[in-house]
Amino acid sequence: MKNRQPWNPDIAVLALGLALSGGAAGCNETSEPGPTGPEPEMLVADPAPLTRLTAEQYNNTVRDLFDPVPIGHIIFPVELEGRGGFENNVTLNTATPALVETYQRAARQVADAVLEDLPGALGCDPNAGTCARDWLVGFAERAWRRPLTTAEQEVLLQNFDTWATDHDVTSAVTLSITFLLQSPDFIYVPRLGADAPAPGEAAIPLTDWELAARLSYFLWNSTPDAELMDLAREGRLRDRQVLADQAFRMLADWRAVDMVVSFHRQNWDFDDVGANPIDLDFYGPVFEERGMTEEDDKSDFYYLEYSPQARFESDVFIAQHVFYGDSRLETLLTTNRTWVTQNVAEIAYQQPLDTESEPVSWSALIPQEGNDQLRAYQQEYFPIELDPTQRAGLFTMVGFLIAKAGPSQPAPVRRGVTIIDRLLCTELHPPGDVPPLEEAETEAPRTNREKYEIHKRSEACAGCHASIDGIGLTFENYDSMGRWRDTDNGFPVDASGELLSTDQDGPVSNAVELMRKLGSSRTVHDCYTRQWFRYAFGRNETIDDAPTVLALQEGFWNSDGNIIELVVNLAGSYSFRHRRGQP
Repeated sequence: MKNRQPWNPDIAVLALGLALSGGAAGCNETSEPGPTGPEPEMLVADPAPLTRLTAEQYNNTVRDLFDPVPIGHIIFPVELEGRGGFENNVTLNTATPALVETYQRAARQVADAVLEDLPGALGCDPNAGTCARDWLVGFAERAWRRPLTTAEQEVLLQNFDTWATDHDVTSAVTLSITFLLQSPDFIYVPRLGADAPAPGEAAIPLTDWELAARLSYFLWNSTPDAELMDLAREGRLRDRQVLADQAFRMLADWRAVDMVVSFHRQNWDFDDVGANPIDLDFYGPVFEERGMTEEDDKSDFYYLEYSPQARFESDVFIAQHVFYGDSRLETLLTTNRTWVTQNVAEIAYQQPLDTESEPVSWSALIPQEGNDQLRAYQQEYFPIELDPTQRAGLFTMVGFLIAKAGPSQPAPVRRGVTIIDRLLCTELHPPGDVPPLEEAETEAPRTNREKYEIHKRSEACAGCHASIDGIGLTFENYDSMGRWRDTDNGFPVDASGELLSTDQDGPVSNAVELMRKLGSSRTVHDCYTRQWFRYAFGRNETIDDAPTVLALQEGFWNSDGNIIELVVNLAGSYSFRHRRGQP
C-alpha cells in the first residue's frame, strides 16, 4: 500500500467535466468509431475477446477478494512484454505449462492463507449452520465477476456438500477456493459482449458485467468492488455517464495511483534500474567518501540501498506529479522537482536535502538475490528542487540514467533507443550483421563520445545512429551512477545532439534542452496516447482502431497533455465499451 494521502479533487473534476463535455478533450461520443465513425463493413472482430490476468492483477485480485485476511505475494513466471512494453499484451500473455503449475500452487497458497483466519474471511463461524455454504455462493460471484448460472451454482454446492461430508467444512472451503481460483472464469476476463449489436449500431456492446471487470482491471488492476457489481446487476454501466462517474470515483482510490505508476513502470522501464552491473573500482572514490573500502560493502550499498532508492524515486515522482500536481505529460518530462532519499540527493544530485520537509512514504516488494523471493521495501522520500540547468524531468533523473548505462561509462545507444522507442513510438530495425563496436575501432578513443563516433564511419550504422546517437549523446553529462559530470577522462564533455523525424527537429545542446523540446512535442504526446491505448486495451492498435486513437490523441493534445483526462476519456470511449462485430 503506497502513499495513501488524499487525492487532489480539482484535477479530477476538471478531467471528468472535459471528458463528458467533449469540449477541450476533443474526444466526444460522436468522434469515436461507431454509428458515426467508420462504415459497418470496416468493423472486424475484436482481436482480444479474452485477456488473462497478469501476475500483478492476480495478486491484487486475491488481496481484494479476501481483505482483510493477508494472503501474501505469489511469484509467477517472468511475463513477456509486447510492442509497447506491457505485460498484459494478449498476443504474448499466453498460458504455459509452468504458468498452469503456478496457478495450482497459487490457489492452494491462497486457500492455506485463508485458513489462518477462516472466520475473518467468511465473516462468520464456518461451522455454524449454513455459514460457509452461504458465503461460497457470494464469493464465487465476486471471484468470477458475474452471477453464477443455476447449473454452475448447483455443481458448486454439490461439490461443497460432498467434500464437507467426506472430510469436514474446513476442507470443503479449501477445495472450493482452489477450484474457483483455477477456473478459466477467474483467470480470464472475457470481452465477448451481448449476442447482437444494439439498435442502430454495428458494434456489439459489452455486457454490464464485462464493463465492470474491464473498468476495474484498467483503473485498478484488480477485481470490481461492490459498487461496480451492484451497478452491473442493475444494468446501469452501459450508460456512458454512469461509466464515466465510476471512472472518476475509482481514480480517487489509491489503487488508481498504483495503476498509473504501473503503466509508467512498464512503459519507461523502471524495473531496469539496478539490473545492470556497476564497476565498483571505477567508482571507488564515491564509495570511499562514504567510508566504504571493502568490495562487499560497496556492492551491498549500491545494490541493496542506492539502486532501490533510485528505482522508487521514479514511482514517487509519477504519483506525486500525476495525482497531486498538474497531471501534465510536459511536467513529467521537464520539471526539476522530485522526491529523493538522502543517499540519492548527496551522491547523484550532489545537493543537500531538507529532511525537515514533509516526506512521502513509499513501500513495495522487491526481489531478493536469485529473484525467487521478495522482501519488503519502505522508504521516505523528501521533496527537492534540482538544478534546472542540469535536470529536466524523469529522463534526467538517476533511475533512467543508471538503468541505461554501462559498468563505468554511459550507454548513449541504450539511452537514445529508449527515447526513440518509448517517447517517439519509432520502431528501429537494426541490421543483423553489424560487428561489435569494439571490433570496428582503429584507435583508442579519449572520451565516451569519441568511442561512439565510429557509427558515423560505418555505412551499416550511420542511418539508424544519426537519430539514436543524436539523442543518446545529449546525456553524456550523466555518468553510470546518475551524477552530473563536466569532464570525461579529463576532457570537456560534449553533450550536443540533434532531434530528427519529429515536429521539434533541430540541434540541441544537452539533455535538458532535449527534454524541453520533447515535452512540447506533438509527436511525443501522440506516442504517449498510443501507449496508453495499448495498456488499456491489452493489445496493439490495428488500422481499425485509427479513429479511436486519433480522437484520443487530439483530445490529449487539446487538454494540454492532461494525463487524468486521457485516462477518463479512454474509459468512456466507444471502443472501450464495445467490441467490433463480424464483417
